[in-house]
Amino acid sequence: MQNTIRKVHLWSDDSGTLASTILSLTPDDEGGQNRNIESISWENEGFPPVDVSNFFARSHLSRLCSLDLYGNIQISPWDHLATLTTSLTILSLDITSPPSPTITTSQLFSTLTLNPNLQELSLTTAALSGDVGGWTPKVQLRKLKTLALTGEFHHLFGLLCQFILPETLDDLDLAVFDCTVEDISQTLAPYIQDHFRRDARFHDKLGVSSSAYNSISIQVGVVRTQTTAPVLELPRVSLMALLSQPLPNTLEQLFINLIALTPRERVVSFHANLGVNLPEELFFMMPSIETSPACSCLKDSSSQIRTDHTPT
Repeated sequence: MQNTIRKVHLWSDDSGTLASTILSLTPDDEGGQNRNIESISWENEGFPPVDVSNFFARSHLSRLCSLDLYGNIQISPWDHLATLTTSLTILSLDITSPPSPTITTSQLFSTLTLNPNLQELSLTTAALSGDVGGWTPKVQLRKLKTLALTGEFHHLFGLLCQFILPETLDDLDLAVFDCTVEDISQTLAPYIQDHFRRDARFHDKLGVSSSAYNSISIQVGVVRTQTTAPVLELPRVSLMALLSQPLPNTLEQLFINLIALTPRERVVSFHANLGVNLPEELFFMMPSIETSPACSCLKDSSSQIRTDHTPT
């Protein structure tokens, strides 16, 4: 029966139920079964953590292409799993199991190196332990199309700098917390700006969607259809930054700095949902939106910027 299973997608807020289900799929002997599984997606929102170590230790997963682990999950040793999964195209790790991270940084890098055809990678840095800087050689992810990273600023950026990415990454999604305006403006912003320069597809018409309350969120993508509510298509870059001290004036300045790093002369659509006041100069930073039918940020008769606004 187990050798006929191709997908195992499970979600539960009851750890006991999830653990018993996975146990029923665990072979009695190491490497004996589950050889046809191509996709695993397990999400545990319950407590205590579900230990899935035996399943991976005893399964033969040479055909596994997609691995998605989310929530309160434990797995050890990770090295054993890494050697069994060399055909991954999708890897998503958002593991929050206490008391310590499940995977070391070196184990993650080894896993990525063993899976050269990886196309989608999503990581929460809380799942990792160990220093991310100075890894030699850097990890090549030449076929990657989507990269999503979430975590504390210095850990996330250190991880990002260890990756050699393709010039034409379809979707870059970064969510950082515990950061300062200087962290974003002086460190992360130049990295993103270089990403815009290297990918010629960002020379097309662009749209910007943004919000600012306790955090800053900005998304830049290609606009191919001029409508009143344009869709930001691929390629796309998304950044969410939660500041360690989110003061109103720092949010305003950070927002302006982020707009400045975009190829703003190509922006034809700008949508803003803000809890901060924006200076009029921001509008003139994106001159192409004045005549765009897809513009959702317009200059009214009093020469002030008018944006969609939701009260805080």
